[in-house]
Amino acid sequence: MRRIIYTRPDGGISIIVPVISRDDIKEFTEADAEARAWDNSIPADAINSRFIEEADVPKERGFRNAWIADGAKIKTDMEKARAIHMDRIRAARNAELVKLDISQMTAISKSDTIEMTKIEAQKETLRDLPDTFDLTIAKTEGELIELWPPELVKTK
Repeated sequence: MRRIIYTRPDGGISIIVPVISRDDIKEFTEADAEARAWDNSIPADAINSRFIEEADVPKERGFRNAWIADGAKIKTDMEKARAIHMDRIRAARNAELVKLDISQMTAISKSDTIEMTKIEAQKETLRDLPDTFDLTIAKTEGELIELWPPELVKTK
């Protein structure tokens, strides 16, 4: 069944999936479901509402908040996708910094200056990641997903 897409005022896109409910009469068709969705589900502030084929909706949803409408297709705004991916890197980095804080407190309690220096260098590397890790080389979602700092454990 076709999907309805529209651009929201914030520039993102939304997708409406028409459905046939078990409560619908037996003669209710896909065209009826599409018409019902068109009439009842598109908000008043929707921009450029239109039908697209189900196959034109990307299967990978990891960068859904970076999708933009491009005619009858959905594209990924790579600048937005890079920002989303960097947020994921920051979240993983922050978790690692918390772990290092615990190790650092242990080293401080033992007055282990060598370990304290080592940990502080690791923390500095992690703090610098958003400024030093280059995501601009990725031209597609797939390439972006493959980019991950070796200092971090990759999360889903």
